[in-house]
Amino acid sequence: MTTTAKAKLTRARVVGRAALALACVVLGCACLLSARAAHAEELPLPETVHSGEVTDDSTVVYVAADEHGAHRGTVAIGTRLAIVTRVHGVGCGDFRFVQVGDEAFVCEQKLKWSDLPPSGVAQPPVPAGALLPHDYAFVVSDGTGGYARPSDSEADEFAIVLGQDFGVVLAERLRYGGVGFSRTAHGYYVMDESLRTRPVSDFAGVTITDGKLDGVELKLRDAPGTKAKLKQKPRVVHPQLTAAPKDVTKAERWVDVDTERQTLVVYEGAKPIFATLVSTGLPSPMTETPKGEFRIWAKLATSDMNDTENEDAVHNYSIESVPWVMFFHESVALHAAFWHDRFGEKHSHGCVNLSPRDARTVFELLAPTLPSGYYAILSTAKNPGARVIVR
Repeated sequence: MTTTAKAKLTRARVVGRAALALACVVLGCACLLSARAAHAEELPLPETVHSGEVTDDSTVVYVAADEHGAHRGTVAIGTRLAIVTRVHGVGCGDFRFVQVGDEAFVCEQKLKWSDLPPSGVAQPPVPAGALLPHDYAFVVSDGTGGYARPSDSEADEFAIVLGQDFGVVLAERLRYGGVGFSRTAHGYYVMDESLRTRPVSDFAGVTITDGKLDGVELKLRDAPGTKAKLKQKPRVVHPQLTAAPKDVTKAERWVDVDTERQTLVVYEGAKPIFATLVSTGLPSPMTETPKGEFRIWAKLATSDMNDTENEDAVHNYSIESVPWVMFFHESVALHAAFWHDRFGEKHSHGCVNLSPRDARTVFELLAPTLPSGYYAILSTAKNPGARVIVR
């Protein structure tokens, strides 16, 4: 891809609807609590108010009643948040803050009072029977154009240039001038002839009910096209039991990622409760998954992922709206991978890839919990994220 094309593709590595609202955190900016403390005085609410309905999409939830302080998460428009109390705070103009949970405050300017009970849609919403929240497709050829409107294709006026194998969300399908187009999650229109869909892996790990890993077998799949191997008996991996960190409580859930066996095990205290195959980073200084003990610092329902700023890469990647993302070390995350079925082999650019089924399971098992209606949630010292041990 040319330097000009790459320039058109430049975005932050972690963006997306939820991530944009958390940009100061994702980009490593200082999001520290303001030294100005909010007043503790509680303020009255109308007697008929039972919740606060979010009026702006990706409304920011703060750790304290302070708009200059740390973010706790972002919430979808239409979500009705429970109201704990209403207080004075810092920022928010002439309005007040509403506490909507533990370490969770929203400026009331972003809410409208409701006499209905709290309610929210779990993010990302997944259609019944589907493995993913969206339909995805992949770009066939390097230099494919994305148009601001289908009519721009007549003059070949690109709004964006897409690289080979870039993944896009098929948000809308239409025809213009006899040609099929798909609108992506970012609002660009791409000719259908330039896109190809891929089968989505239905691989699933094992839920463990007896607290034992003995006898747990995870079967590796053969790569597509290897017909000779398909006749062989499936290869089997046995996940290895790992001792819990000394300070782990009996009810604490944590994750062990074994890069040698390419396995992931979720523990509750010392007991394994879920095991599966993963794909960690390829063995190179730029792509190897970092080893050590970490904590999930943010969970996003979906996030765009790309390395389009890396001009040294032989082949850039970009995927829209990757679901069930759990960041544990800078921009390295546990997340769903729907573009391959090579779980049990090193295959990623540094993240820990899980099948869609497994990513959703692990996402729901681990802290911090993403409340219904939230796009993203950040951990805090009081509400820490789950430990992730990579070895």
